[in-house]
Amino acid sequence: MKIISLLVLVVLSFSSWAQDSKSQDIIKKFDVSYYHPQDKGLKELVVRVDVQNITKQLNEQLIFGKLKEVYFKMYWTFPTNVDVEVIGLPEGFQEIKQEFKAMIAARMDLIVPQLLEKRFEGYEMKAQSSKEGEEIIATDTTQTKMIHEFVAKFDKEGNLSSLIGRKPMATEESKLSYGKHPWSQNKWVVNNVNVKMQDASQTTSIDTQVEYTSIEGYGFPKSIKSKTKQTILNGNKKPIERTFDSEMTFSDFKVNSGEAQTWLKKAGTP
Repeated sequence: MKIISLLVLVVLSFSSWAQDSKSQDIIKKFDVSYYHPQDKGLKELVVRVDVQNITKQLNEQLIFGKLKEVYFKMYWTFPTNVDVEVIGLPEGFQEIKQEFKAMIAARMDLIVPQLLEKRFEGYEMKAQSSKEGEEIIATDTTQTKMIHEFVAKFDKEGNLSSLIGRKPMATEESKLSYGKHPWSQNKWVVNNVNVKMQDASQTTSIDTQVEYTSIEGYGFPKSIKSKTKQTILNGNKKPIERTFDSEMTFSDFKVNSGEAQTWLKKAGTP
């Protein structure tokens, strides 16, 4: 009886290892085929970020005084150190500045993409084939992560076509489309991302288009344009709907200049 139990344990363990191995192979194939400027020698980056109409909108709130120009500088060093400088706001207002920093830093993955392998660290994965391609289910068995489950779908070319993240009270699904450019050296980059977020009280859809430019042989976004539609439940009344457009533009790129490293040391960013 003990021998049978041992054999069952070995078979189950091998099955679990095989599933995890397949998942890792799928993710590695995607990471290898996707454009990562850090693989081409990018060690650090500084870029100016402008948000459409932000100065006008802040002036309309009448709480900052008369603002001349508000913009941001993003600093990145290898592998994942990021900080954002808010320029044009008066002293204080730290909470608002932190919100702005988070908003800008959230776009970092389109500028210097993180490996998908890193995003799934700490998750238990299993893979299965479908008629569209491959699918990975990544589960947080520790129940300590904000997103307790990912469902990642890959097309026939091995690209991540859909990523669903499930939280206890909300779901977020991203659908992605890709393209190639002369500077990407036959690697894929994201051209469009459509995100749908749902919870008990509202649904938000964000359609994002990315346009690129080439700087010193590297490819970076020059603009990220988004169209947002939000539907908010209003009890027994008609749902509240609103739509708005937004745009971030990127300029004054400084590649491997040493400025980002100097800034991050001064700011004490880990």
